[in-house]
Amino acid sequence: MNVKYEALLLHDKNITQDIINMAIEVLKKVNIKVSDVKEISIERFEYDEERKQYNGKDILYKLTEENEQVIIIIISDDIYLPGLNYVIGLFRENDGALISTYRLQTKEQIKKKILHESGHLLGLGHCNNHCIMKYAESPDDIARLPFEFCISCSKKIGLG
Repeated sequence: MNVKYEALLLHDKNITQDIINMAIEVLKKVNIKVSDVKEISIERFEYDEERKQYNGKDILYKLTEENEQVIIIIISDDIYLPGLNYVIGLFRENDGALISTYRLQTKEQIKKKILHESGHLLGLGHCNNHCIMKYAESPDDIARLPFEFCISCSKKIGLG
């Protein structure tokens, strides 16, 4: 395996060992090696009581600033960005990615979201091809995506 990044996998207490193992396998697919796995508490981050959601940017930016290595964060709570009703994932290029499983109904959707955010972490933008990097706004959109990169995206990240 030609490792592109070593990453720290952070998760909240509600993320099962099954999902953690699945995430490690998905990350391996794009040459991201998980160096350590740690449970975190997200109560210290910005929470909007009215929305019943955490500010995803607050979580991602604070945790990437606190950690020197690349981080992948998987949490079970709902997240938002100002101006949006909700987000399922977001990334900070070369620093980390945050995935919320709150709105995802299946392990397949979670796998796809982890692969999508990993693609962003590796420098890919959204793609118009039939590709995991196609913009997906909802869990239904995610379900329709293939669990793979198109040829163009694969080449850009050295997998094709």
